[in-house]
Amino acid sequence: MGKVNIKFQQFANDYGFKVRPYIAGRPRTKVKVEAPMKILDEIRAYNGKLDYNELNQLISRINNRVNTHVIKGTGIIPVMYFNKEKTFLSPLPMKNIRKPYQISTKSVKVNSSSMVNYCGNQYSVPTEYI
Repeated sequence: MGKVNIKFQQFANDYGFKVRPYIAGRPRTKVKVEAPMKILDEIRAYNGKLDYNELNQLISRINNRVNTHVIKGTGIIPVMYFNKEKTFLSPLPMKNIRKPYQISTKSVKVNSSSMVNYCGNQYSVPTEYI
């Protein structure tokens, strides 16, 4: 059995689900791991070239395509599984449990040298983002 990252295990405990690690390289688990990664690769291919609305549109198109694609082994589309299983989903945990997992953002200003200062370090910003 594979090992689970301690922070991820804590996240699973807080959100009330079980982690079942797969062993890499086994044919049965390979598809379960690689299929979602193809979707992330498809989104990543745009490499920040989409604005917020365009990114939402892309994700909607991908969701529609993936959720209406018939699974070869079962002959059923994923949205049918979701409709069947959604009554078994638990509500999200209390806000005080969710808060530590939320990503905070911080606005920073780009200086005249196309650099931003963050946590004592300077990072360059491509001119197309200024």
